[in-house]
Amino acid sequence: MTRPLLLALLSVAPLLAGPFSAEIGERYYNSDRYNWYRDVTFHGPNGTEVYSIIGLDEITSTVLGDLGVLVMSGEATFDGTVQVLSYGQGGCSPCESNIVGRLPYRSGEIEYPAGFRDIPGYEPLLTGWDSAGYLKGVLYMEPTGSMGAYDLQTMSYTWDLKVHTHNPEPATWALLGGGLAAMIWRRRLFNLRRQTPNQQS
Repeated sequence: MTRPLLLALLSVAPLLAGPFSAEIGERYYNSDRYNWYRDVTFHGPNGTEVYSIIGLDEITSTVLGDLGVLVMSGEATFDGTVQVLSYGQGGCSPCESNIVGRLPYRSGEIEYPAGFRDIPGYEPLLTGWDSAGYLKGVLYMEPTGSMGAYDLQTMSYTWDLKVHTHNPEPATWALLGGGLAAMIWRRRLFNLRRQTPNQQS
């Protein structure tokens, strides 16, 4: 294989890598009978990793991208939460707080439209990722000062968290394929010229 071809293939290898997968187990009490736990079994290129994470009585939505980032939205002790877990940390049981991150979505953490705030206890609905690979979701909000019979409304939100690679457009793949074909053709032509003895009259 020629060096230019090898370099070109290595440059797109992350886009061709196999997918990650994750399984989230049922909640259970650990030995101290004080906290709920869930086991997240993560499968990736370096094998399986198991993470025992605290909280999340209920899970309402998840997003797992091809960068090995799992985001879980749910409820922990009657309060909403969004947690982030990344593959490649080796697993842990139980996991410390520095292993499982948290995403902002409350008033004061992100900017809501004027006159609105987050609804206490309502976690965001995760919907996937945008064209650049960043996490998308829907936030629930109510008018500021609302009590009891609130007017539930929604707003779209994109977090500064990349979970997915931005795959090339079909035209990009066509250009890449054409470039690889041209490099192979030039290399073969060069080799043929080297092997053909010089013709002198």
